[in-house]
Amino acid sequence: MRHLALVVSLAALACQPEEHVSDRAPRAEGPHVIRLSSEALAAAGLEIVTASRSSFHPSAPAAGFVAPNARRSVTVRTPVEGRVERVSADVGARVGRGEVLFVIESAEASAVLSRLTAAVGRESVAREALQRAEGLLAIEAISRSETERRRVEAEAASAEAQAARQDMRRLGLDPSRQDGRLEVVAPIEGTVLEVSAVEGGLVARETPLAVVGDLSRVWALVEVPVTTVGTIDSGGAVEVRSPAFPGVVFPGRIDVVEPVVAVATARLQVRIILDNRGGELRPGLFVSTELPLTKPPTEGTAVPGDAIQRFSGVTAVFVETSSGTFELRPVETGREAGGHVEVTRGLREGERVVSRGAFVLKSELLESSIAAENEE
Repeated sequence: MRHLALVVSLAALACQPEEHVSDRAPRAEGPHVIRLSSEALAAAGLEIVTASRSSFHPSAPAAGFVAPNARRSVTVRTPVEGRVERVSADVGARVGRGEVLFVIESAEASAVLSRLTAAVGRESVAREALQRAEGLLAIEAISRSETERRRVEAEAASAEAQAARQDMRRLGLDPSRQDGRLEVVAPIEGTVLEVSAVEGGLVARETPLAVVGDLSRVWALVEVPVTTVGTIDSGGAVEVRSPAFPGVVFPGRIDVVEPVVAVATARLQVRIILDNRGGELRPGLFVSTELPLTKPPTEGTAVPGDAIQRFSGVTAVFVETSSGTFELRPVETGREAGGHVEVTRGLREGERVVSRGAFVLKSELLESSIAAENEE
């Protein structure tokens, strides 16, 4: 099959010695060459750039996943035991601070409410008794000692009522409700990340009901070999990428190099802070990056990232050998920085490669191979 032969022959070229690949004369024909007429060349809108020297800061590849920022995530718990009467929270939903997530029917809440009601009643009666005594004392119709006794009783009733109100506030109960039901609300504005409670379920005090997180800033948790740790530029800027968003770069900053090494893998976790006000980066999303190292920069031959093409695992670029003629050249790549990729093998400084529009040539080459196969 011709299109399979294209991939096989390209892979074979990639394995040839450096001198043979780099010193090839321009080819007029063959499975790796495509010619465009002047009209087709103009219509393709290709952008051709010169491979040039560029500085690359030493870096270490790392991969991992997006995680909620633990400093901006809160576990919502029930302060009382009882039965979950209503669940309003839904995973993925945006909630505001103070928004009701759950309603708990609780005997403990009913007892606290009853205690408050009784205490408020006693406080009211004691205050009225004190007011009457003070009025009678003014006309010397009651003894001062009796008036003081009623004052002590009023103060005690007031303290009891205040303690009951504090219990209500501690449990998050609304004193205006008379049914003993507790409304559990969102402590922060954010996104509901987990819901563990179900309607009708029984819960004990401090049982986790949900997790709410502010995802405007998230973490990328990536791993590196322990041998790299001492050279990582802590606090350095990084570019994070995800296969979910091809070609998109998410700028971040190294926050923490974790102090504990995973014994099973001899790898260390590095935490990167990412701005996520757009909401694209969801927890669990796979990401990769290059972590900057505290070593002096070095130079290398570089091309724009868009120039790099891949054919069934073989990395290549389209090199302009003459006007309108392009050769598909296998290359090996190294570091990435600022949208450019280092080419360590297969390309010389000064050669011209297709940057924007390279996918057009790739499609044309594959279509030509398939057409030739059908003719056979």
